[in-house]
Amino acid sequence: MQALNLKNASVLIVEDNPDDSLVVARTLEAFGIKRVYAVDTAEEAIAFLQTQPCDVALIDYNLPRMNGLTLLQRLAEAHPDLRTIVVTGERDDRIAASVLKGGAVDYVSKDEMLTSGIMRSLQRALREEFTESDERRQALIEAGNGSLTVAREEAGWLLGSFDDHDEKSNAPAEWLELVRAFSRVIAESMRNFPEPAGRAEDALVRMLVFRGASPAEILGIYAATLRALSADEQSPRINPLLTLVRVYAQVLAQYQIDRSMEAARQAA
Repeated sequence: MQALNLKNASVLIVEDNPDDSLVVARTLEAFGIKRVYAVDTAEEAIAFLQTQPCDVALIDYNLPRMNGLTLLQRLAEAHPDLRTIVVTGERDDRIAASVLKGGAVDYVSKDEMLTSGIMRSLQRALREEFTESDERRQALIEAGNGSLTVAREEAGWLLGSFDDHDEKSNAPAEWLELVRAFSRVIAESMRNFPEPAGRAEDALVRMLVFRGASPAEILGIYAATLRALSADEQSPRINPLLTLVRVYAQVLAQYQIDRSMEAARQAA
């Protein structure tokens, strides 16, 4: 399971307008992404990727000669591991449907390039890359002990590493919504393993970030969730600790984005 560290990602910008390309590059760099490349045309993108692999390509839909949709299809064939995000001047549902059908991970407007929207889009793209399963990894993880009893013991042991943790034995009222949200993430992970929990996980992360939850508090909520699942006599296919690791990684990534945004605002 790999952390979604955006700062380590390599991003190729395919944009024929030099001003727009510069703005996008500076936006990504402001968020801490160090490996940002830019080309003007679809043909240059194809040539560049032959010698310099990238994690994500941000493709302008309205490119000259070969438009973004055609480039998207070419890249899907030549570089199946490359994650692509299509950028347009304005949102259009018909364009969105065509590019997503063509293999794009996401579709954003240029207005979103100047907000945290582009970072969320990059997170989704990288999440799909890092969680794409193969049979060997799935077999290794499923071979582990998925017992809730073992998971609860692990949670208790981890909580013991915090000097001043506050594990609420009866899950107080303010925790109940978070416990239910965490339960949905674990349940969805069980059903869809090894795919991530998706929207349920995103919702939980937003709740934890809004609360400003500390690592000890997140772990306490996780332990309370395991107690609730044990009461329902549910038995997961995988060790729920893997879900906790993913949630920690997502919360950390969101905190990093928020801090970068604040730094960019102060610099402006």
